[in-house]
Amino acid sequence: GTALFAPNAQDMTTAAEVLLLISNGHAELDFLDDMKQLVQRYTVSADNPGAATSVRESTVARGMISVFTNFFMAHGRGQSALSTDPSYSAALYQFAVNNRAGLVGTESEALLGDAARESMRFLQYPAIKSNVADEARGLLAASGMTGPGNDLWLAAAEAVRDYDNDNCASYGTCNYQNKLADAVLTHDYTCSSTIKIRSQEMTTPQFKTACQLMGQEEKYFHQMLKTNHLPVANDNNKTLEVAVFDDYDNYAKYAAAIYGIDVNNGGMYVEGNPADPHNQARFIAYEASWLRPQFVIWNLTHEYVHYLDGRFDMYGDFALSTSKPTVWWIEGLAEYLSKKNDNQPAIAAAQTGQYTLSQIFGNTYDMADYVNRAYSWGYMAVRFMFEQHRGDVDTIVGRFRQGQYDDYMAYMSRIGSNYDAPFAQWIASFNGGKPRTMPPMKP
Repeated sequence: GTALFAPNAQDMTTAAEVLLLISNGHAELDFLDDMKQLVQRYTVSADNPGAATSVRESTVARGMISVFTNFFMAHGRGQSALSTDPSYSAALYQFAVNNRAGLVGTESEALLGDAARESMRFLQYPAIKSNVADEARGLLAASGMTGPGNDLWLAAAEAVRDYDNDNCASYGTCNYQNKLADAVLTHDYTCSSTIKIRSQEMTTPQFKTACQLMGQEEKYFHQMLKTNHLPVANDNNKTLEVAVFDDYDNYAKYAAAIYGIDVNNGGMYVEGNPADPHNQARFIAYEASWLRPQFVIWNLTHEYVHYLDGRFDMYGDFALSTSKPTVWWIEGLAEYLSKKNDNQPAIAAAQTGQYTLSQIFGNTYDMADYVNRAYSWGYMAVRFMFEQHRGDVDTIVGRFRQGQYDDYMAYMSRIGSNYDAPFAQWIASFNGGKPRTMPPMKP
């Protein structure tokens, strides 16, 4: 009710948390009309000219984020009225368009993009597609591809790409990704014959620093992996394009629209299909604005190792190379080669004794405790294998390079839990990040 959204200086999150209970209980479909009424309550109209000012108040703004979350989650709960009732997308559309003038340039501007994206999600339903298509054209007309308030344009263009791309000409959005990339990533720099950087805002010294870091990493990689600089068969990813956004907010705004990736992360390497001669391997990144004035492209060397690993170690595309549990290697190697022997947080994580080495060998991308297991424990597993069982590393990588992932699994099952106790002993030998002299191991 009205009281829930009253300004609450004691706890500005109350409305948001109460509304999230709907989603926690998987009851979004039961509350669609209530959510629609809240959207309409905070939409500027002739009868409600102050709605944009009201929605900027913190209690209300946070509550509206939960309203949009409930709409987002509802699509996964079965279709019901969602797929046939055009009034939900219409309400969300009106919120975005009517509140645009009052919210652009304010701390609550992100609500416009949220509402626009949720209105456009209804473009997937055939029964109301023509209604939502008209709203998509309205969003495209109400804002531009770049400039203030362009979240409306981006939301519509992404939805057309995802749900109605065959008709993109009727919206004027065909191949918008290339135009958008050219408009946003305006600074280009060629490091070498294998690396090109496109950025939103980097200086020549910053480009040179990034190139130097990757160049050093490349030499170290080939030395550590004994590659002889020979790529795996059928790999045409001769060059890497590094796209660098100015900060996380710009990454979140543009990377999904341009590259179609999930942006809830620290950057992403997209290998594509390496067998396709026209494929472009790409690392989509952002500057770690929180470290300024120091200039750091977040996860740069980690992701560059992914490119090198994909080209020189792992046969096939990402789907093939992760068809068996190889994540301990993929993420662990990127951590190990980028951080080398300087990773005290990983040592501290491993010293909890939470996992055995054989458990880490089973790492996947959809496991619980992913960040801890893939990065900290993956680092320790790969480092242990390099330091203590280099022969096994060479055998495993030999299997990867031939695309023999079944043989790799058979080899790993032969190792089984044989190294669990030595791994635990090795972890126990660390003191402040420096390995002590190893005690003799029992056979």
